[in-house]
Amino acid sequence: MTIQRVALTGSILSALVIGPHAAAAQDLQGPRSISMGGTLRAAPSGETALLLNPAGMTLHKAYVVNALYQYRVSDSGNLVNVSVVDSATKRIAAGLFYSFMHATPSRTLAMPGKTTFSLEETISAHETGLALSYPLADLIHLGLTGKYVKIDIEQPDDTPAEVEDDGDSGFTMDFGAVVKPLPSLNLGVVYTNAVPIENTAYTRQLGLGIAYALGTKFLAEFDAVLDFDRGDEVKASYHGGAELFLGTSYALRGGAMHDTFREATYVTGGLGVVAKKLALDFGLRQMVDGGAETMLAFSVRLFLQ
Repeated sequence: MTIQRVALTGSILSALVIGPHAAAAQDLQGPRSISMGGTLRAAPSGETALLLNPAGMTLHKAYVVNALYQYRVSDSGNLVNVSVVDSATKRIAAGLFYSFMHATPSRTLAMPGKTTFSLEETISAHETGLALSYPLADLIHLGLTGKYVKIDIEQPDDTPAEVEDDGDSGFTMDFGAVVKPLPSLNLGVVYTNAVPIENTAYTRQLGLGIAYALGTKFLAEFDAVLDFDRGDEVKASYHGGAELFLGTSYALRGGAMHDTFREATYVTGGLGVVAKKLALDFGLRQMVDGGAETMLAFSVRLFLQ
């Protein structure tokens, strides 16, 4: 590649306005996490453990089938996940899942000569995986997830060569642990997408969380997530949220988060209704600084055991 080509590529990429799809995979968290500010890496359960920290599957004994749907208004992003988690019948918990994302983001490129190019894409992503978790004396819970990802990207014929992308596919893994030094205190750590996939939706991240619970009535958590691939230096996002049960069936959730890469701040909230065999959850995330973005999430959980 000539020096002129390198300079041209650099001038375009440095002025790239990143669209909402840059964090598409990370957005698939489920309504309970979304409504609690994107937390639950230290206190996940069921399908939330599959999405955030596989070590959390053995925190609670359950056999759960889950279906969730999320909609991101800014790029008409549809995100779907179906999963089954069994932490009741064996000491080693296992979970299977399939996720699908379809979005039509747009972004603006600054071209040489002070011109711009409006790039509109169609992105589809399929992800399937298996997660395992094992408890050590109920003090340390370890987990890993293996997942296969296939991303398809459709771009206009006149897309600049420097940003042409038809997608990617590959295998990657997540590794996690949850430590319970006290019955009411959880410490969580998870390293996601440890095997690199060349797509901005699947960056390597280190998540850290601390959660405090008052029995089953109240849960508060704070998470910090370090992203190693979303810029020239490590970027972080900060998440805080809480859950309060009214009686045994109704949950109120709220939180906030700040992403230093997008320089965006969000407020979140949601509701849950939990019965013996069925749970319904709703979550909302609204950007209040740094742009305009709304995300809605809804899930159905069936408890088979």
